Amino acid sequence: MPLKIKADEDLPGSVAVRLRRAGYLVETVVEEGMGGTKDPALWRAVQVEGRFLITADKGFADVRKYPPGTHEGVLLLRPDEDGIGPLDVLVEMVLHKGDWNGYGERWLWQRHADCASESPDMIGLEF
Repeated sequence: MPLKIKADEDLPGSVAVRLRRAGYLVETVVEEGMGGTKDPALWRAVQVEGRFLITADKGFADVRKYPPGTHEGVLLLRPDEDGIGPLDVLVEMVLHKGDWNGYGERWLWQRHADCASESPDMIGLEF
């Protein structure tokens, strides 16, 4: 069964479109009319639905509040530039890393320009 994903309201709709095209079952906070929902209530909804959360909200990276192994997973997207384009590029890069089904872990993906090479690289950290 494909991974069930909840896309947070801080992500553009194009992220959900890309994920759906890749075969994932995606619901968005905006499409469900949950825009403006506080993080604790959103987290409860994500857990009740058994979904993997994709967000740009750094608050969900707090392993004290959201300990690994107690949920379906969190993907925190942190592009090095603001805007829709950098988020789309980052999601596309993550999609090319492989199948997410069965991860059940917490991941942070970000582009960073701090590397020695001239082109930004992407890092993935598993917590």
